Amino acid sequence: FRNPKIWTSSETLIVIDRSGQARPVTGLPQDASAVVDNVLGLNADHLIESRKLAMEQLWQQYLKAKSKSRGLSASQRQRLADNLRAIANRNETEYPTCYLSLAQHIAKSRSR
Repeated sequence: FRNPKIWTSSETLIVIDRSGQARPVTGLPQDASAVVDNVLGLNADHLIESRKLAMEQLWQQYLKAKSKSRGLSASQRQRLADNLRAIANRNETEYPTCYLSLAQHIAKSRSR
């Protein structure tokens, strides 16, 4: 398995999709999914449900901000992604990987 301290291709080794499922980022070894599921237990039903609710709320906030200005400029997307990362880094934030996953999605997306 790779040392997370030297991993540079993304912010996190695990991404949370909108359904609340945790999945390893592309580029990790083939058995990474088994580690996420069986060793770490990140896809337990109660965790999936909690993360799904968190992602739905975050997604709605993102869509609301996006609709206010009929799409987001690159600087607006970057500012929103930076804000999500800052929130994720707070100790009291529950499910910070949800914030990081959405921040990564926003930063990579194009204005629509």
